[in-house]
Amino acid sequence: MDNSVELEFKLAVTATADQVLAELSGANTIAGCSVGGAQTKILEDRYFDSTDGCLGKAGIALRIRVESGQASVAIKADERIADNGLVERFEWERRWQSNTGTELAKALSRLGSEINIAGNGNHDPLAFMSDAGFIVLQHRKTERIVRHLQCDAAMSSMELALDRTWYQVNGKPDRRIEHCELELEIDSIDRDIAAAVIRKLTWQYPGLRAWRHNKLVTGLALPRFLVDATPNESIGRLSDQQYEQLDRFINNTMQR
Repeated sequence: MDNSVELEFKLAVTATADQVLAELSGANTIAGCSVGGAQTKILEDRYFDSTDGCLGKAGIALRIRVESGQASVAIKADERIADNGLVERFEWERRWQSNTGTELAKALSRLGSEINIAGNGNHDPLAFMSDAGFIVLQHRKTERIVRHLQCDAAMSSMELALDRTWYQVNGKPDRRIEHCELELEIDSIDRDIAAAVIRKLTWQYPGLRAWRHNKLVTGLALPRFLVDATPNESIGRLSDQQYEQLDRFINNTMQR
């Protein structure tokens, strides 16, 4: 885990999510590419910001992730989205160890944001964040199925993540929204091939649509959007029409 540039395409599964995810989880080929075995991961993510929202205002996302009992910390920043939907962003990521808090402070400082870690020797990442003055901005869980695609002429394999993410709305355990999406993470040299894969997927599965918003922004928008909108209560999922409305809502009102 190190400094890197993350490149990915993102598609929301807005209809027949169960069928689409089931087919892609078990397929031997996807969009004409050969596929490796499926690996399932359970991710618990918390995003943090200062009480005055300085990270969000600077376009910085700070995340603690727990997977299989192992915590890691990530910073994402400088997100840019191309006309074809390709997302490019800076990413810094580390497994959480005894000195990771100090490394995190230095990394944020390089991005222009300072945190106070004086006297903070806590090895627990959540306690560290609290002691450093951060608050939880978002808490979510994701079931991720990972497939690796090997496409003709591609220089490296592409990672396809099939995600089911559950958001709690306004902190109410009994009101959860399920958001399903596909993320195709790629190397820079394979941009054009990956774009062709995305076109084939959206043609094959009409329930897929380009989604230009990351999970943090989507989750932050949902409570405000749902003030006047009700999800399908049987599955806690938005309808196709509501996804169109949510897309417009984010574009018109969200600042990050």
